[in-house]
Amino acid sequence: MSNMRKRRLGLIFGFMALLIQLGSAQQRIVSESELNVLLKTPMESVYLHLNRSTFFPGETLYYSVYTMNMQTYKLSSISKVVYVQLLDALGEVKETHRVRLKQGRGQGDFFFKTNYASGAYKIIAFTNWMKNAGINQCFQANLTVVNPYEASAGNLVQSQGVNNPNPNLKDVSAAEQMESSIGLLLETSCKTCTTEAEIKLNLKNFKGALAEGDYSLSVARVEEIPELPLLSAKTFGESYVGKSRNFSGKMFDTLWIPENREAIITGRLLNSKDSSAIANTPVVISLPGANFQLLTANTNSQGQFTVYMKAPYEGTQGFLDISSEMYESPHLQFENLANWHGELDRFSSIRIHEDMTDAIRQRSIHNQIENGYFEAKPDTVIAPYSEEAYFGNYPRIYDLEDYTRFSTFRETLVEIIQDVWVKTGPDKKETLWVRAPLEEGRETYTEHPPIVTVDGVWIGNHTSILDFDARQLSYVRVVQEAINWGGRQFQGMVALETIDRNYSQSGIPFNFIPAEPIKRYFLQSLTGQKAHVPDFRHQLYWNPRLVFSDSEQSIAIKTSQVPGLYYAQLEGFTSYGKPVSLRCYFEVVN
Repeated sequence: MSNMRKRRLGLIFGFMALLIQLGSAQQRIVSESELNVLLKTPMESVYLHLNRSTFFPGETLYYSVYTMNMQTYKLSSISKVVYVQLLDALGEVKETHRVRLKQGRGQGDFFFKTNYASGAYKIIAFTNWMKNAGINQCFQANLTVVNPYEASAGNLVQSQGVNNPNPNLKDVSAAEQMESSIGLLLETSCKTCTTEAEIKLNLKNFKGALAEGDYSLSVARVEEIPELPLLSAKTFGESYVGKSRNFSGKMFDTLWIPENREAIITGRLLNSKDSSAIANTPVVISLPGANFQLLTANTNSQGQFTVYMKAPYEGTQGFLDISSEMYESPHLQFENLANWHGELDRFSSIRIHEDMTDAIRQRSIHNQIENGYFEAKPDTVIAPYSEEAYFGNYPRIYDLEDYTRFSTFRETLVEIIQDVWVKTGPDKKETLWVRAPLEEGRETYTEHPPIVTVDGVWIGNHTSILDFDARQLSYVRVVQEAINWGGRQFQGMVALETIDRNYSQSGIPFNFIPAEPIKRYFLQSLTGQKAHVPDFRHQLYWNPRLVFSDSEQSIAIKTSQVPGLYYAQLEGFTSYGKPVSLRCYFEVVN
């Protein structure tokens, strides 16, 4: 194992030890050994490649994420989660994305609905670890929304000439197609082509490994409506000098711990009677759904707990339950890590002229038509890796549609489900039990009850579901093998699934931001669209992750029915960490 990999693993285990010991994603440095681990950890910064900066309702902001190690200036492997937020001019968060990072890379998109008012907006991006370095570490970009369907659009209109012409037009003559220092060239197969024609984008590498790296590519129309200039990867690289290269805290400082495995779920449990901390108590966190997750943690002396998720989670709600019956209706203070703490830069927006009315109307019509045919031009969601919900076991499945229906789950157990029964203890509490697998020379007796769930929600009190209406159940899954989970032994598992899959009668609910899905974005077929489907795309191509390691790569795209000047923009970083920004233009005519 290399020294670099050993160091990285050491840092990861160090962070895990801090989480286990202190129980919160925001910690106070209390020992020299902890401080030494932190001081060796590189700081991160985030760059977002955006497809444009001015948007109309019905348009999509696409972004590609690059999380950079500020010591090596290469893609970072420290954080596995980045937060991307869209804010309005008042600083209020309109939308928040939690983006999973793979080797420092991620992707996502925001769709602008008709309820977005015209005006200035800002997109920001950060990891939990970056919060320790202040606002300079955070990515910020100014955006403008032009909503011609409401009166707020008048706020952007000025009677005199526009003071910020589209930088995409200004840069046509100075377009950089070639990065000579690394030998990378971006060019099109033609400078002028017709509508609904095939065009090829060629990416050529003249210097081998020097040009290999991670990139993203956008092909879009140069609009008549002004755009604020976007931050390029090369300009972002010039900002390194003003960013923190490593953690610079001191003893007894408070810091944010990086999410270096999966997302962190963290909060604090309080006694609802006197607001005292529920200390040193086991908790169970349920993330329900088809690929549900069950997580365990212990509160610390202040009632705080923190746990890593095991895999991506697509749901929007979780549930927390505690083993102790000492507390009635405990209060959960859920900590939302998706909030940035600190002042943002000033908001800016474009100004538009009354003479642009026709261009605004035409672009709005094109958006309406494109959105009317969105089902004919779908993006493809790539299914994420999902954790095995049954702890590596294969459950026996009972499809209750195949059996006579009984009114309660208790009756269903007796009449249908094998190897599961109800036992009443000395305290008069009823508990489910599962028979261990029959093996020669092995007793079937067990001392441990099973794990019990409904729709992936942990059920600590088994009595609460025995009289559940079995006509609302679709499946019962039974695992007989022993399970070691959260430091406890369980004999098997009984997992109930309702027809609606929305059981929410156990535990304390909390809202959760699901991970952004990974998409393969729509690419217009080169063989022709169906005759009745119009094509008024202004964004011809978007690829958030273009891994380039060849001498040449060619991408075939199709122009739409919208004439005008178009540009292809490549952004990214070589495998050696050098930022790259390339642009070339072509014109589409009728």
